[in-house]
Formats: sequence, C-alpha cells, structure tokens
Amino acid sequence: KPVAERNFDMQVWDEEEVRKFLVAAREDGIEAEAFYTIAVETGMRKGEICGLKWDDVDFTNRTLAVKRTLLKAGPEPVLGPPKNGRGRAIVISPQATSLLRKHRAKQSELKLSAGDAYADKGFVFAKENGDPIQINNFGQRSFADLIEKAEVKNIRFHDLRHTCATLLLANGVNPKIVQERLGHSDISMTLNRYSHVTPTMQDQAARLLGDALQI
Repeated sequence: KPVAERNFDMQVWDEEEVRKFLVAAREDGIEAEAFYTIAVETGMRKGEICGLKWDDVDFTNRTLAVKRTLLKAGPEPVLGPPKNGRGRAIVISPQATSLLRKHRAKQSELKLSAGDAYADKGFVFAKENGDPIQINNFGQRSFADLIEKAEVKNIRFHDLRHTCATLLLANGVNPKIVQERLGHSDISMTLNRYSHVTPTMQDQAARLLGDALQI
C-alpha cells in the first residue's frame, strides 16, 4: 500500500491505554506481561518476539539481539532472518529486564516439573512442552481478550509496533533511534510512516527554542 493508506489503517494507543492494557496482561501471568511489555517497548515484530531465544538476551547490558523471526511454530520450528535481512540490538528498560528474569525463573520451574516432556529449544516464549508459541494464537486470541479486559480501543497486534514508534517520537526521541529500534532500513521510511507525529515534534521544537532564546 502507499504510505498514506498504511498510515490511515494505523491505530495506536496513548500512554494511558498502554498502562491499562499492561495491567490486564499482568493479571494474565508473567509470560503475558513480559511478552506484551517487550512488544510495546521495543516495537519488535510478532515473529521477531516469538523467535527470540535466551541466548539473545543480555541481562547485564539490558539488550535484546534480534537475529531471527519465527515463520512456523511446532516441534520443528521454521526460522528466518528479520524482515530487512539484518539483525539489530535493542536496549530495554530495567523494568522489562526484571520481567524477563521473573519469566525465566518461572519457565525453569516448568521445565523441572515437566521433565522429559519439555524439549528445551531455548525460546524465551514457549509452550509447556518447549515449542515456540503459536504466532497467531498468542498474538491474536489472547490479545483480543486482554483488550476487552482492559477496556481500551481495539487495535491489531502490529499496531503495538506503531504505538511504540508514535510514543517515542511524540516524547522527543531522535527519529534515528526509533528507526534503529524498529529495524527500518531507511530513516525516510520512519519519518514518512509516522508523519502524523510531526506536528507534535514541530511544536516541541518551537517551544524549546522559544524558551532558550527568551530575553
């Protein structure tokens, strides 16, 4: 689609809606809270999150290495490269890091209780047998349930990526940083896709300069 049509399809949450949704996700368990927190905070694509492995998580430096995307789940998952063919590293917040630590501890308990029934493939988000989560099920059915529980407007899972970018840009984050986090191949793609944020950025710039140059 042309950029204008893609932007018209885009739906995003504001900060209050994000908070309400993540509270609902917390009530659903640590895995759900960690999954959706990572989605909103990093802007990673659904397949990239589902393809994330524990070896990709650097707890010391609070980074996630985006190296692959999950194309097909199951006992023999099919993996591919990220959309633009290049990996990237994303810094996450201390809060998201803490959630991943708690999720890993919970997953370790599950492994012990499951014994040989758990085939550890190293995925951060996995089913009770160790297989990666089903992309459509985890990202659609439970996502819709949580939206209803949180009483926020209905959006697509992919709109969490747009929400991430919009909130970052609206809060003054350099577009180059947003481009790198989302994995866009070119900064013009970021600027064109999120042109709806430009008026806010222009207003912030004007106010900043006005305050700085006031005599």
